[in-house]
Amino acid sequence: MRRPAQERRLTAPVGTPAEGAAKRRTTPRVHNAALYVDSDARPGWIPGDERTPSVGEEVYCAVGAGEVTAVRGRTSDGSRLLEIRVATPGAAPFFAAASNVLVAPEPTPFDRG
Repeated sequence: MRRPAQERRLTAPVGTPAEGAAKRRTTPRVHNAALYVDSDARPGWIPGDERTPSVGEEVYCAVGAGEVTAVRGRTSDGSRLLEIRVATPGAAPFFAAASNVLVAPEPTPFDRG
């Protein structure tokens, strides 16, 4: 049986700061330089906004080589949104703009070995 509205306790949802508590940044800062791919790392490769990679294709991003697992909608710069899985064991897939990855001039499948 539910209590009348005036008797129910009103509390903040779990995970929200209590009234008057200071909000703190709990995630570490990521420097902008760490978010952009180094074009010198793969000579001859082109930006992903010049040729959109397909699912299963190898790309090179800021964290290293990875495989495109999905091609989604468009980003604010007009390139496609890519879901990428890197070869690092246990690493979760992440999203990146195609303009911020390098692709081979010709499509190449990702080599997991």
